[in-house]
Amino acid sequence: MMFAGGAQASGEQQPIGTWRFKADDRPVKAVVVGGSVAAWPRGGFGQFIEAICPRVEVKNRAKARLGARALKKRFERQVLRNRRLKRDEYESTWLIFMGGLNSVGTPRMTNRDVAATLKRAHERGFKTIGLTVGPWGAEHDKRWRGGSGNRYQNKTRLTVDFLMGRLTPQQAFGRSGGESFLAGQLPDIAVDLYDSGLRDADAALRDEAPTRRRLRYDKELRRALRKLPKEEQGGAMEREVSQALEMPRWFMKKELQAFDHIHPNMEGHRVIAQAACPSLPETWGCQCARLPELTWDRKARALLPVIALPARESAPPAETPAEEPGTPVSEPVAP
Repeated sequence: MMFAGGAQASGEQQPIGTWRFKADDRPVKAVVVGGSVAAWPRGGFGQFIEAICPRVEVKNRAKARLGARALKKRFERQVLRNRRLKRDEYESTWLIFMGGLNSVGTPRMTNRDVAATLKRAHERGFKTIGLTVGPWGAEHDKRWRGGSGNRYQNKTRLTVDFLMGRLTPQQAFGRSGGESFLAGQLPDIAVDLYDSGLRDADAALRDEAPTRRRLRYDKELRRALRKLPKEEQGGAMEREVSQALEMPRWFMKKELQAFDHIHPNMEGHRVIAQAACPSLPETWGCQCARLPELTWDRKARALLPVIALPARESAPPAETPAEEPGTPVSEPVAP
């Protein structure tokens, strides 16, 4: 994972898209644009959505190592400049955007770039779904120690709260924000993944003594506290301590992690789809109750329903001839 600076662009020019939608029986079209979390290839949230929503075809154009600014360029070149995308032939066209974690170190710049992407999509006739970044962090990651962890969480929350419409433009963008958001700068549908079933809400709190010690000697925090009136410094420090103690409850559940504390595995992507499904348009025909029955089939390279093997019956009495056994259907291979 990278952050602001090196992650805003991958160092390569985004290619112009030549892909196309292929399912004539699915009149609603959706394209996923995001970073490496959205790009998960085996049982990703886009694949779950397509599997349970029979009227929508989902195309994933996410790519790893891209910050919000690079994702804006990727949307422009992969989607808007793709001559094979025939929007007038579809019932509706949607952008599912999930990105910005690679540039979360500069949250207001990230918010401006995400807003610009959503606005551009709306101008070109797309409806939009914004998925916030998910919970991330771990005790072994030095970025999450002491005051640094609080600052990273604050930056993450700033991007989450913007996408969820909880901020003013000034809060979201800084001084460049206007009196109100421009048309299209916010998504039509917003889904909060940061505070969702992905996070380990019941995790144990941190030990208080070492947590206080780390905060007490955090130079950046000490400078910030000195700027406050003396009578406010104690209360501000206690809020910092409380936030740091609860930090493990804002990390991703370990059983939902893939190869690190940032990327969900297939079960994590199932949780993402479960969080999004109730908010998806009725025109997609989604059947949210089907999500638990799906698993990844390597051979088919798709999500398929789990077919339960017939239960074994006890041996019949000797005088009763046993029924001829049927041919069981093999269960799809798990990832």
